[in-house]
Amino acid sequence: MVANERLRLENEELRRRAGRNDPRVERLEAEVARLRSLVEQVRAERDELREGIEQALARLRSEIGGPGRAGPRRRWPPEP
Repeated sequence: MVANERLRLENEELRRRAGRNDPRVERLEAEVARLRSLVEQVRAERDELREGIEQALARLRSEIGGPGRAGPRRRWPPEP
């Protein structure tokens, strides 16, 4: 994220200094787009992992009688 902001600022500075397109601008814009895409992918992966963890916790709570559930608690892991 810091690298993305640094590239954006460098891009703005280059545009101000050179009244014309600098070849580095296109490279920086491509890098910013790549980084944004990467951030979106990582966020999606994070959300999937979080959902899986929440589902696993809900399942464990239902199996062992977790918080908010009345009734006897079973041992975890179950004895064979």
